[in-house]
Amino acid sequence: MTLSGNQLDKVVQHSMDGQTNGLPIGPMTSDIISEIMLTSIDYELTQKLGSISAIGGRFKDDYRILCKDRATAQKGYRGD
Repeated sequence: MTLSGNQLDKVVQHSMDGQTNGLPIGPMTSDIISEIMLTSIDYELTQKLGSISAIGGRFKDDYRILCKDRATAQKGYRGD
């Protein structure tokens, strides 16, 4: 099942009487929704990191990206 940001927002709105104010508060709810959203970012990031020979990882919403040198890091930052 693939959800876009707009589809996910509509699901959240429906569960909150038609209103949305960002992610619902609460450890389980916000963790599940953020994992859904960040998983697609993880996939894209993995593809891009492989193209510049870098590695990365995520815990919750904190990303760490490791490059072999400054030139590689700058290349990744610019999106080359």
